[in-house]
Amino acid sequence: MSKEPKVDKQDLNFSSQGGEELVSVFKQNGDQYGQAKAPWRYNPSEEYEGLDTLKFEDGGVRYYNEWVSFTISADYKTIKVSVKENKTAKDRLWIFEACGYKSGFYIFVHQKK
Repeated sequence: MSKEPKVDKQDLNFSSQGGEELVSVFKQNGDQYGQAKAPWRYNPSEEYEGLDTLKFEDGGVRYYNEWVSFTISADYKTIKVSVKENKTAKDRLWIFEACGYKSGFYIFVHQKK
């Protein structure tokens, strides 16, 4: 289990104006990932499917919809979470779920109305 992924920030809270947060991904034992092979992958639940995918030449990838995006660095060490302004008059929530070989992590993105 020591090589399984964890994040330094799990609950992200944004105002209605939106913004960005950088999340670091580590091994359970606290070490950083160093291999070229992806140590974890995005694994959406049925409720939180529906993100489009944009792959970059450097190996990074962005999963996004009309209000939230998750940009994963090519080395899988960071995830930049970007949230657009909320004009819906409703609070919003997105759960980003990722899995390693045996366990994974969640990032809960909350945005106020």
